[in-house]
Amino acid sequence: MLTEPVLQFVCQAGLLVHESPMILDRNDLRIGAVLGLRNGAPATWLATELHVVDAHDRPVLLIRDKTFGTYRLVVERPWSGPIGEIVQDNVLGSARLSLRVAGRRVGRVHRENWRKWRKWREWSDFSIIDESGDEIARVTRTVETKKFPIAGKYVVTRLLMRGLPDPVASLVVASALKAGRVFSSERFD
Repeated sequence: MLTEPVLQFVCQAGLLVHESPMILDRNDLRIGAVLGLRNGAPATWLATELHVVDAHDRPVLLIRDKTFGTYRLVVERPWSGPIGEIVQDNVLGSARLSLRVAGRRVGRVHRENWRKWRKWREWSDFSIIDESGDEIARVTRTVETKKFPIAGKYVVTRLLMRGLPDPVASLVVASALKAGRVFSSERFD
């Protein structure tokens, strides 16, 4: 899963949906899923832990939300412990997120279409940039009508990666799953 150039995270649109997001490859083949937990119970919207599993339900990544005041997401391998984290660099203003491995910054999340998002409260696309300023991944989100398990509207988050080594690839996947939630929770009133 971490070597795929394109990942799609697909879930049915709506607040009361209790379906776990599917992970598809670029050919719309299911290669995994995302299982959310809150206080040990299944959850979708307010999950504090995300378990990323492969097509055979074997664990690949664990993302723990350790937010207290500022955003901090710990990314772990279920069999070997923490491999890095996504942290908020600032306290005030719009969140600026960094990818860190062993305390060293290896990338940052760059939100795009900020003005459009601010005005209409729409999803903001974002890119992930390494320390040299090169884009290493891009995340976009759309609402589409597709026939996956049942007919209806689906939120599709697409992640395009550019041949990343691990643990950076794991942090990028975690960013695609959680950074949009961080940005969408900000208020600009």
